[in-house]
Amino acid sequence: MGREKRKYFRKYCKITVTMKRNGTKEVVTDGIRNISEGGIFVNTYNPLPVGSEIDLEFKIPEIDRVTKCRGSVMWGYYPDLLKDGMDLPGIGIEMLDISPMDVGVISDFIVSSKEECHIAV
Repeated sequence: MGREKRKYFRKYCKITVTMKRNGTKEVVTDGIRNISEGGIFVNTYNPLPVGSEIDLEFKIPEIDRVTKCRGSVMWGYYPDLLKDGMDLPGIGIEMLDISPMDVGVISDFIVSSKEECHIAV
């Protein structure tokens, strides 16, 4: 069995995220499927190409604070490449320029419970 390559524990959730691709005015709202201290996976039928830089905004459940940071698309499940029975399309995004306070909020959220969360901004 292969070794886990992930650096951070992930928590499955449904959190609304607003994404704006750098250099454009287009704003897209999709759903975060899982979150870690280092990144998010966003279900989207319009995944951006690997390497795309984006601005992110989302709100962790029960916290009166909106997390804002830059992100970079690291990988994707693209609709034209999905096979029968595969999961929904989406993109893995590394969070960049995130404040230590926001990393702490995400970390606390991840360890706060083992249950899935369901929330929208």
